[in-house]
Amino acid sequence: MHFSQLSFAALMAPNLIIAAAIPIIKNDASLLTKRQESSGALSGPCDAEGIFNCIDGATMQQCASGQWSPASPVAPGTQCTVGQSADPGITATGSQKRQDTGALSGPCDAEGIFNCIDGATMQQCASGQWSPVSPVAPGTQCAVGQSTDPGITAAGSQKRQDAASGPQTGPCDSEGIYNCIGGTSFQRCASGLWSATLSVAPGTSCKVGLSVDLGITALAAAPAAKRQDESGALSGPCDTEGIFNCIDGASFQQCASGGQWSPATPMADGATCTPGQSEDLGIANAQKKRQDESGALSGECDTEGIFNCIDGASFQQCASGGQWSLATPMAAGSTCTPGQSEDLGVANAQKKRQDASGALSGACENENIFNCIDGTTFQQCASGEWTAARPMSDGTTCTVGQSEDLGIGSAA
Repeated sequence: MHFSQLSFAALMAPNLIIAAAIPIIKNDASLLTKRQESSGALSGPCDAEGIFNCIDGATMQQCASGQWSPASPVAPGTQCTVGQSADPGITATGSQKRQDTGALSGPCDAEGIFNCIDGATMQQCASGQWSPVSPVAPGTQCAVGQSTDPGITAAGSQKRQDAASGPQTGPCDSEGIYNCIGGTSFQRCASGLWSATLSVAPGTSCKVGLSVDLGITALAAAPAAKRQDESGALSGPCDTEGIFNCIDGASFQQCASGGQWSPATPMADGATCTPGQSEDLGIANAQKKRQDESGALSGECDTEGIFNCIDGASFQQCASGGQWSLATPMAAGSTCTPGQSEDLGVANAQKKRQDASGALSGACENENIFNCIDGTTFQQCASGEWTAARPMSDGTTCTVGQSEDLGIGSAA
């Protein structure tokens, strides 16, 4: 009985092993992988949507809508990499790199991919078929082989954008790419054709060559600043809104909203600005300069009550209302100090004449004072008037000038 039980157990062991192996065969992905490597065509359900199964290098199928598609041949002159993968690994027959081959024709499986044939011509996989061969743009080359980007560069260069580029015409193969020409104009590949050239925005430049974004940058502001230093009127774009530009001291302009220089505008009467750019124009009253030159002023004034001596003999005043009065002569015998002041710097003009030893006439202000004219004659201030000149007594002299006692001395 013991033997029979053992024998029965031994006989049943293989079945037990098989039964245990059944779920492994059903669920173990490693065995499925092995089956893919065996290069047999698959049928029925599949669970990796879009995956390819290369059967024997010459035929392939794809998991589509949860079912394996029928096997179909690869394009003539090509082969696929045997087994399952997300990329069928298409290469030229007898080669590991399909892109090393020449022009292709017939079906293609990587929609939108480019095939650069010899650097000068290329084609694209469109609607499942290889397009006819077309040349690349003049002065450019493509990277030989298949890729999602044709690798367009300037002929003989690795970077197209580093080379000077001229306007392109006719077909283009990189939809939406830009071609910057000289930094000042550009065109775009649109619907497979190069557009007409357009200018970049004022004050900006683009990076010469092909690019996806033109590489727009602002031009340096230094040239505009130099013009301002030379007191020239500016036009076109400006970058500091609200700043003033004084052109020649007599006119100015401002960087207005919208980033444009306004037309030149004259300064207000009597005012000047400091040439160059500033936030406040450096405004000064031009009348100050005129006052220093002793000229009569007119129009507005800003310091009410101040006097302006014009030429020593006439003056005017900044009156209420902020206007300069008409010129008025000084009182007889008086002078003022030319320029602006609070008191005109009034002096008696006769003093100067006395110092020069000349006979005086008219009004005087220091009663009884003497004026020695030349050492031998004198006069006196009497009742507010200068007397006529009289000679000194014989044998005496006086000290030239005004004094209270004539400074009498003996004649030599």
